[in-house]
Formats: sequence, structure tokens, C-alpha cells
Amino acid sequence: MGGGSEPHPRVAEPSSQAALLTRTSKELLGERPLPNVLRERPVLYVLGDRGCGKSTVAQRLAPSGSPAYDAEAFRKALNLAARQRKWAEVLTDSPGLIFDGVDCLHRRYGVIRLLGELLRMRADAGRRTVLVAGDADTSVALLYPELPCEQRATVLLRFPVGGGRRRFVNERCAARGIDPARGAGAFALDPWSYAGVERYLDELS
Repeated sequence: MGGGSEPHPRVAEPSSQAALLTRTSKELLGERPLPNVLRERPVLYVLGDRGCGKSTVAQRLAPSGSPAYDAEAFRKALNLAARQRKWAEVLTDSPGLIFDGVDCLHRRYGVIRLLGELLRMRADAGRRTVLVAGDADTSVALLYPELPCEQRATVLLRFPVGGGRRRFVNERCAARGIDPARGAGAFALDPWSYAGVERYLDELS
């Protein structure tokens, strides 16, 4: 999905204690401190369109050196836990953990319960877990009820608009030595995405 694709739906939260923040990846990857809720809550969900920076943001949100499981590795770890009826020690004991590409959870009630047990175990021990929604769907949100609201927060990433989009294009032009006037067409790409801008500027280089 690019910038013009159907946006991920906002998932209704059951309590005002639950946190939903909408940001661009650049807003979370700079030198400014993260919002308190993202520093304090043990379980974080990262949602957004393909290419908006979910994986990179997840790395920022997790402690340095946290093991990161892509979609395939996540499924293998999940299947192993289901067979052995327990999670691998690295998943229960690591100070930080990233599951990058969590999707296709609809009607998988046993999987949701199993993941919920892991999330609660880690949260109660003060260990950070970051779950990145896969590109197939936002069913990672089905895990929300497995945790108290005060233990989790959701980041919904979006592409920049207006001045933010213009700044990104100008920065990428400067990095490539391209006159910003020549790259101005990248502002109006539809659908718009970071990767789309890079492809557009490639043709000008």
C-alpha cells in the first residue's frame, strides 16, 4: 500500500486509559525524547501503511539489542510454543522483544490466548515488547483485550502531509544534489510514499 491506499482503521479502545498516538516515523526517530507513554508502557503496538517506517520505529521503541522476529520467524516461534506448550527462554526473558509482521489473527483464538500469556508475563516483569502490524491486516489489535489498558499503547504511523511532505522531498533532493525545483513533482505523487519519492528522484539523478 502506498500513501494513497485505504488507511488502517482506527481501532476503538475500551478505556480512556488506553493510548493511541498518531505520528510520522520522522517525529519518532529524531533526537527529541519519546512521549512518556511510549517510554513507560511495556507493550507497544505499531500500525500503519506499508513503507511508512514501522520496522524502523519499532527498533527505536525497543531497548538496544532486542531480538527482532520477522513474520516468518514469528510464526515459527509461535508454532514451537504451541507444540511445547511453553515459550522459548529468549522470548520470555529478553529485556526487549520485537515481533515485526503480526497479522492473520482473525478467528485464531488459541494463538491469541498464547500470545496474550506471553505479553502479560513480559509486561508484569517490566520487559518491553513491540508488536508491528503486518501488511495483510490490523488483526494485531485483537490482542488489545489480553492486557490492561495501562500496560499498552498504540502508535499509528502516517505519511507526512503539507509542509512535512515538502521538507522530506527537499531534504532528499539536498542529499542527492538535486535542485529542489526539479524535484517539486514529488510533492504531488499519488499515491505518495517515501519509496515513491526515492524512485522519482532516481529518475532525475
